[in-house]
Amino acid sequence: MKYVIALLTILLSALYINTAPPTIYMGDSGLMVSAASTLGICHPPGYPIYVLTGKLFSMVPLGDAAFRLNLMAIALSTLAFVMFCLTAMWFVRFVFSNTDKKTAFLSSVAAGLVYFLSPQFWLEAVHAKGAVYIMLQLCVITAFYTLFRFISDKKLSHFYLTLFLCGFMLPIHNSATLYMLFIAAAAFMTGRGILNKRRISYGLLFFSIAAFTPYLYLFIRVRAQPVVLWGDIATVREVMGHIMRETYNYNRGLVSSPGALLARLGAYAGRFVQNYHLMAVLSATAFVFLLKRSKTVFYAAFGLYLTYVTVLIYVINTSGGLKINDISAPAMELSRHFLLAADIVPMLAAAAGVYGLIMFLSSRYGLNRVFLSAMVFLAPAFSLLANYEPSDQSRKFMGYDHAVDILTELKPGEILQAGGDCPVFNILYVRTVLKKFPDIKIYDIGGTLLDHSIYRTMKRKWYRPERNELLKKMIIDNPGMVYRNDLEEFRNLGIYSMPYGLLYRMGPAPEPVIGSHRLMELVSYRDLFNNRYLDTMYTSMVALRLIAKARYESQKPGMGTAMMYLKEAEKIGRGIPGLYTAISSVYYYNLRDTEAAVRYLEKAIEANPYDFDNLDLLIKVSNEIDPDRALYWMKYFHKITPSKAQKESLKASIKEFEEQLNAAAAAQGGQR
Repeated sequence: MKYVIALLTILLSALYINTAPPTIYMGDSGLMVSAASTLGICHPPGYPIYVLTGKLFSMVPLGDAAFRLNLMAIALSTLAFVMFCLTAMWFVRFVFSNTDKKTAFLSSVAAGLVYFLSPQFWLEAVHAKGAVYIMLQLCVITAFYTLFRFISDKKLSHFYLTLFLCGFMLPIHNSATLYMLFIAAAAFMTGRGILNKRRISYGLLFFSIAAFTPYLYLFIRVRAQPVVLWGDIATVREVMGHIMRETYNYNRGLVSSPGALLARLGAYAGRFVQNYHLMAVLSATAFVFLLKRSKTVFYAAFGLYLTYVTVLIYVINTSGGLKINDISAPAMELSRHFLLAADIVPMLAAAAGVYGLIMFLSSRYGLNRVFLSAMVFLAPAFSLLANYEPSDQSRKFMGYDHAVDILTELKPGEILQAGGDCPVFNILYVRTVLKKFPDIKIYDIGGTLLDHSIYRTMKRKWYRPERNELLKKMIIDNPGMVYRNDLEEFRNLGIYSMPYGLLYRMGPAPEPVIGSHRLMELVSYRDLFNNRYLDTMYTSMVALRLIAKARYESQKPGMGTAMMYLKEAEKIGRGIPGLYTAISSVYYYNLRDTEAAVRYLEKAIEANPYDFDNLDLLIKVSNEIDPDRALYWMKYFHKITPSKAQKESLKASIKEFEEQLNAAAAAQGGQR
């Protein structure tokens, strides 16, 4: 059996390496690689274990720094596969007494392969940021393994190791809190007959060492003020706030919509079935077997799974920096890696489901167990064939290209006000790790990374209006020298955004920058041509580039070419509300087609019904051409908002708006 596991581990490693991205992936990878390479402090809660482990892998002389941390994700994934197979075998033994070892082994391996070849696991297994979630998977799976061993043999070494691993979960990723509490509680309940005060004290000591010691890294490094230092934290209080994710507090005041939470639960259920197919059904079957064996264990396992999914869906949108009511395709995409850990319990159960099915068919119909086991392996074979091409990231360069394309457009001494995870994280990697484009001044709109020294004069550190005033002053003090990667204008100050390649040049005149359209020729589109499958982040970035092309074409006579680019952008990024909003802005500002602008804003709302910012924008724009249409959306806003205060405010606004419309109609001698 050990030779089979060794062979499969080698093959799985080779598969992951062959499909790994050659450099940074889109999303958080640029930040994580930069922090690990420079021993910095990344976004909350800091990820000290990841950073220290990543530093070791960054010294491996293979590829660039990002590829080396991609290898870290692969190494952790293959180790997690081994531990999953061992843990699943113990779970099968727990559910079924007097198990056939060979059948239990094959069942565990089959379930493990389906799990580790699923689209979501495969993606996280091959890129740098994914290593965080894979590291968590490894820790939780190993903790379950040591727990099962302790249940079986009552050895104190397994008890201590279980508690140590439980403590280790927190500094890896605090979304594992529920797993930590459940496994630790199960260990204490199992050892009731053999644990005394001294042994319990030792166990709690091991837990505390694992849970709190890694965070010392943050306190030590913050004194050194490393190159990568999220939010410019400096004091002990600020480090504690960083660990507790206080940066994302602005989301906790939002009221959650039941409709949005139910939509997320439905999306998770659909993804689970789509990822695991047969194993999804067999995992449910295993819970039936477990119910027959022990109702207590059944309710504990099923309750843990259901509670973990439900709580995590809520928590990742209140402490993860996401909008709680956002059910758009990008938001769902960003939530999936958080929820991957929830699949551990049902996939361990799937191994028991496979075993139970084989034993049932063997005893009832006399079928050969080896034959049945071989048939079960058709499931991972199907996963491999179906998921290989969509999971192949080996020709994706957009994370790197995006940053380089932007910085190439700027001259030394010019200023970029960068905002959003992309491109900020990508630029951070290019500047900090690769040491490129050192002569361009880059300020971080979010005030978290890159240069945000101008914010040090602020009275309140995270007060956005004050931050915006400083950014406006920079534009006024440096005419024609300041650029942004997002479309924002301050017309009340006489500041306009002019298209400039992928960027916008900020200045006092609304005229286009002569010749700047040629900068678009420098932009790399190789990901669009190299890959048939692009995830939401990639399609968004490619589509935004096409929308930038449309802005240039809109400055020429006729609208045909501009509309062609807009249609292509819509085709590539179909269903992504942010792209519909961007397309709407081109129609509104550049093509002066308010009707089309309203139509695309309505598509954005259809793609994300709880986007209150877009709803507010839609009401304002539609009011310019059709007040009744604006009134309809005001009533819709009133209907779906979960905030009582907002409902009362909208109710008053609707009443006032209706009175104005009725008065206008009466003045014209008619009725609405």
